[in-house]
Amino acid sequence: MKVISYEEWKRQVELAHKDDEPVQCEECCGEGHQECDLGHEHECQECDGLGNVPAADTSRRAYANDLASDLQAMLDWCGKIPAEIESSSGLSMAVYSDIKTRKLRIVA
Repeated sequence: MKVISYEEWKRQVELAHKDDEPVQCEECCGEGHQECDLGHEHECQECDGLGNVPAADTSRRAYANDLASDLQAMLDWCGKIPAEIESSSGLSMAVYSDIKTRKLRIVA
């Protein structure tokens, strides 16, 4: 199984959802700015001050979940019990298997 990089995965997800309407940024509640601990307003880093973000989740957590899901599907198809794996894509995460349920669990 070849694992695609986060950047390639993100590009594919963005292409698949290019026509989706953006959603309100949860970090700044659509305002485009946030107040820091000192009371100063700063541009929201999550949405770059736009107040909205793409509808598709392209976070590294979503990438890790997709990797685990794809691996689980492959192992189910092969009739294998998952084992501990390491990501060769540079993503810092640990994926462990539960032999009883044959499910993968991500621990970041």
